[in-house]
Amino acid sequence: RGIDLGRASFLWLQFYMRLGLHDTGTARGMDDGDTIYIYDKQDSQGRLWDAVLDGSVQGVRAALDAGASLSGPEGSFEAITCRWPLHAAAANNHLEVAKLLVERGADVDRLDAVSEPALWHAVEQGHGRMVEVLLELGATASDLPSPAGAPKADYAALCHAAEKGSLSMVQLLLSKGANPYTYDDTGYCAYDYLVDQAKPLELLRALLNADANFGATQRQYQQAYQRLCAAVKRAQRYPALGCNCRTCNSVVEVRATEAEAAQTLKAQIGCVALVRAVQAGGPHCLDAMKLLHEKGALLDGQDQDGRTALHQAIRYNRLAEAKWLVSAGAHLDVADFEGLLPLHQAACTGNVEFAR
Repeated sequence: RGIDLGRASFLWLQFYMRLGLHDTGTARGMDDGDTIYIYDKQDSQGRLWDAVLDGSVQGVRAALDAGASLSGPEGSFEAITCRWPLHAAAANNHLEVAKLLVERGADVDRLDAVSEPALWHAVEQGHGRMVEVLLELGATASDLPSPAGAPKADYAALCHAAEKGSLSMVQLLLSKGANPYTYDDTGYCAYDYLVDQAKPLELLRALLNADANFGATQRQYQQAYQRLCAAVKRAQRYPALGCNCRTCNSVVEVRATEAEAAQTLKAQIGCVALVRAVQAGGPHCLDAMKLLHEKGALLDGQDQDGRTALHQAIRYNRLAEAKWLVSAGAHLDVADFEGLLPLHQAACTGNVEFAR
């Protein structure tokens, strides 16, 4: 292709990693469609990228003094692709280079081409000390505290660490005051990632130990569900054969139209811990449920559909979890939003052992 290998350097853009001449896509775990940027390492901008990737403070300073730009001149690789040296320093854990770049004017919260700040790359690569340095340099995240009135980056660092399953990173961010109830751009909070994805128990324990409001928050979710039921009233007449389930009363059931207020109430019902844990299952499901209950999760807590953990244990055929719930005091007479009891759920699944 006419590339002068004596002048060329190669950068894997996905994670700001340098590629050597003999590196292969398989060895680097690259996917089809990943982009390799080829730049001239002999001009000032190329020397800046080489120095950043090498972690050379002296080289970065020399390149900047020679006219290299942190944002790139108009029409340059940086300006066109929105890839920045500070992100490369964060991804490669070059602490002193990151400090120098910010000192020389790099925006610590600037987003790159995939709308991620430098802090995202530090969390993604598990560079705990780099996370601390970036926070000291003024990096922000939506789930971390910041000075009153100061704007925050639209990035939830604790959610990211929880999704990655990184215990050390979760512990670090919690020590910095991260809020486990802040939602990321997918609508998930840290609890959602840990419980829904059945992450290792140590991660969940770390989150619970740092959260003094867990039990109170679970009770707030239940209160929101009760307000939801009051907002969407249903009138039932002539219960068939004494049964109040929706199936037996479908002809005479009247339900109020859900207003915007009802949707607002639904949004207030977050991660109902035991319900979500039993749905997720996993090898340590029962241990996770016991831990959550010990920390304040409600045995009869109900999600947006009114389902309790017992409903879901039956629905997902988790007999051991169902037996534990009953032995721990879960009630058998809690109906879901449609009026179905756990026994109805067992009948629907046709599982005789659950019904018995």
